[in-house]
Amino acid sequence: MAGADVSDEKSASPTASASTAVDRPKIELPSDVTYKFEWKKTGDSDKDAVLRDAGQRIKAVDMAIAEQDRLHEAYRFYSEGTAAAGSEKG
Repeated sequence: MAGADVSDEKSASPTASASTAVDRPKIELPSDVTYKFEWKKTGDSDKDAVLRDAGQRIKAVDMAIAEQDRLHEAYRFYSEGTAAAGSEKG
């Protein structure tokens, strides 16, 4: 593929510190909306970061619904491509 990296060197794997360095949007839900995520920490920082983001994505969807904003910043941060395409059609 043109422009693809053809080097024999392997790129560094992403780390939890790199994934947490992303500026995530603040999610503020109505006070009557609560969650209880029952998944346990795995001890693997990358997997735990994925679980945290999964919870935040759920909250971002609910915040977009509560605010009736299908293009809400938090929703768009956690949803892209085909996951977001349906909400863009109004």
